[in-house]
Amino acid sequence: MTWVKLDDGFDDHPKIRALWMSYPPALGLHVMALAYCARNLTDGLVHSWYVAEKVPEKKRREAMTKALESVALWHPKSDGWELHDFLDFNPTASAVLEKRRADSERKRRGRESDSRRIPRGVQLESVRPVPVPDYKGSNAC
Repeated sequence: MTWVKLDDGFDDHPKIRALWMSYPPALGLHVMALAYCARNLTDGLVHSWYVAEKVPEKKRREAMTKALESVALWHPKSDGWELHDFLDFNPTASAVLEKRRADSERKRRGRESDSRRIPRGVQLESVRPVPVPDYKGSNAC
């Protein structure tokens, strides 16, 4: 799983404020597109089929994408749009895949290591002495 990164000042950025003032529904599409790009490792490319799926009505879809282009959040490409500065704030697809590969290798090595090894000072329940109650000084019969 990947995470898309939004700065805590996202809503105060001039481009976001301008989009909100001109066409608020387009902001929702932009946030969904950010998540789509991160999840699918597109390096910031929003495919046109994705936008058509999310906004099926052509007139509305064209209004949203025009609003996103007008504030320079989306840049038209032959097969969709490129999200402005996506890779400045999010890792590239190759970086995510390399991290996943390294994590997988690290976990594989961990599984292959001697799992019976116990860190110093840690006792298993089976080797701990069973506590014996102390009846000295009690009123037990």
